Amino acid sequence: MSEKIKMSASELIQRYAQGERNFKDADLSNENLASANLEGIILAFADLSSANLSSANLKNADLKFAI
Repeated sequence: MSEKIKMSASELIQRYAQGERNFKDADLSNENLASANLEGIILAFADLSSANLSSANLKNADLKFAI
C-alpha cells in the first residue's frame, strides 16, 4: 500500500485548476471540498475520511478504493 500524501483543499483546488487530475493516494481527510468542481479527478486510494464533499461535482471521478 502506498503512503498517503497530505494535501489541503486549497492546494488540491489550485492544482486542479492548473489542469492536474491525478491525485491518487492523496490524504484529504477532514478537508472542506464542498461545492468544488472536481469533474474527472482521480482520487483512487485517497483518504477522504471526514472530508466535506457536499455538492461537489464528482462526475466521472475515479474513487476506486478511496476511504
